[in-house]
Amino acid sequence: MKKNISNYRTEIMTRLEEKSELWRNCQILKESINYTLLNYGKFIRSIIFLLGLEEFNIFPDKYLDVACAIEMLQSYTLIHDDLPEMDNATTRRNKVANHLIYGHSIALLSGDALLTNTFFVLSKLKINKDHKLALISLFAEKAGTSGVCYGQTLDILNQNTAFKVGTKLNK
Repeated sequence: MKKNISNYRTEIMTRLEEKSELWRNCQILKESINYTLLNYGKFIRSIIFLLGLEEFNIFPDKYLDVACAIEMLQSYTLIHDDLPEMDNATTRRNKVANHLIYGHSIALLSGDALLTNTFFVLSKLKINKDHKLALISLFAEKAGTSGVCYGQTLDILNQNTAFKVGTKLNK
């Protein structure tokens, strides 16, 4: 039975709230992470993923944690992207940016925690181990120097017109 977008959004939000137990040991970190992660985003990437599984007659409920990992990775990128060292954004989704609420250090650690917990969530999937490894590898590739970090580097280089390839930024 196919679910609608609203049902998937609710399921993802509920599961993300459950996943927030992963960061229960540090209240301020938990608040900062949840401020961005559970900020009532559209969850469009993870919903498209689940709808795509439906189209291939794959049981989407089995992959709900992958949808959560997608949102965790996305939230990590948003927190880091808003930092003064990157885009220095003051708002995100019509709310004050994470670093302006929790400070730069806590925001940075929140993004780092989301990134590393993304891989923890993926490692706990109850699926074929080859498929699990492929997912972990894909997420790592897209988060690292072939994906998010590469894209952010290009943003920084394009903002700094005085920067020349092969030189170091002096701050």
